[in-house]
Amino acid sequence: MSVISLDVDLLRIHAFASDTGRVCYNSASVPWNELLNHKLVLMEVASPVFYCKTRGEIVNRFKWAIFNSMIAGQIAEFTISHNLPFLVSPSSKWTLGHPEAIRHEIAGVKSKEHDLRECECMQYYYQTNPEQWEPFEEYKKSLSTRKEKN
Repeated sequence: MSVISLDVDLLRIHAFASDTGRVCYNSASVPWNELLNHKLVLMEVASPVFYCKTRGEIVNRFKWAIFNSMIAGQIAEFTISHNLPFLVSPSSKWTLGHPEAIRHEIAGVKSKEHDLRECECMQYYYQTNPEQWEPFEEYKKSLSTRKEKN
């Protein structure tokens, strides 16, 4: 099954396809047409947990989280309208807590660029631990602090 994974940084989008490799790196936009060539879309989403120590880190993390969430919503709309599965996971979950260097070693990634290596890792970790990923709509519901009424 052909999979495309996306790493969305602040104003930069990186994508890697399981069958063809690099799709884009430091792109200003989502590779919309390329998404249609795959059976599954994976994306790392912003975690609701921050481990920042300084005010600058907090500000940068919030900027990234806002942009990441905005792009995730756009991809969700697109994938729904094209009947494509879209699974997401925060790095705190899909990485199983493995440090970056260990992830790259375990996954045997080959891309030169750091962000594309992370995209490759997402695909490897999805294959070995699919339960760490969930549909975007389910993830979105999990962010709510409101209790469901019976």
